[in-house]
Amino acid sequence: MENENVFMRIFETTQVLQRALQSRLSVLQLPTEITGQRLRVLWEVSHAGSLRMSELASRMGVQPRTVTPFVDALETAGFVTRKSDPQDRRVTLLELTGKARSVVEGFHQVVDGINGRIAGTVSFEDQRALTSILGRIEAAMKEDAPDNSEN
Repeated sequence: MENENVFMRIFETTQVLQRALQSRLSVLQLPTEITGQRLRVLWEVSHAGSLRMSELASRMGVQPRTVTPFVDALETAGFVTRKSDPQDRRVTLLELTGKARSVVEGFHQVVDGINGRIAGTVSFEDQRALTSILGRIEAAMKEDAPDNSEN
């Protein structure tokens, strides 16, 4: 028996999920400044409350220099602010603005809708197993994958 082509299955599923996400995001009519990577920045800062640039890069799995253009654009557009860390003034923290919070709330609703659709077709046990398997695949692939996020 041949091994399943796991990569192609993940690749195809990722494309379907991406189309579903784009379809649902189009309804939100996001500001033009909000691209996929910038939305990810807002998501990460939202979950942290405030976040160091280095921690943001780590969460996104990229080099710190990679997130700087995303953050710069979001700051210019009024979605994030940079503040000094009161415990270490050499450190800059990112925080969301009120303008960003409404974007993130809409994105949360989209994500919850997609998660609900998945939960309706995949048992809780299978979801846990899938999450575990994908985590192991991600960890293995990170060892081989350079940071190409600037391209």
